Amino acid sequence: MGKSTKVTFTGLNHRGEGVARTIQGKIVFVPDALPGEEALIQVKEEKNKWSRGELEKILLSSPYPS
Repeated sequence: MGKSTKVTFTGLNHRGEGVARTIQGKIVFVPDALPGEEALIQVKEEKNKWSRGELEKILLSSPYPS
């Protein structure tokens, strides 16, 4: 935990959090992220099959209108 990771968000979960996969294949949920965005995130909570993180920096904005 605590290391910056680059991800691309592919959808939203039922809580409105962005959903992405880390390079290791683990699902990560991040508040305030939108589908299509590429971002640097920091993992804050680790579970066996998923993680929760926070946005550090948006590298590429979502192509979808907000």
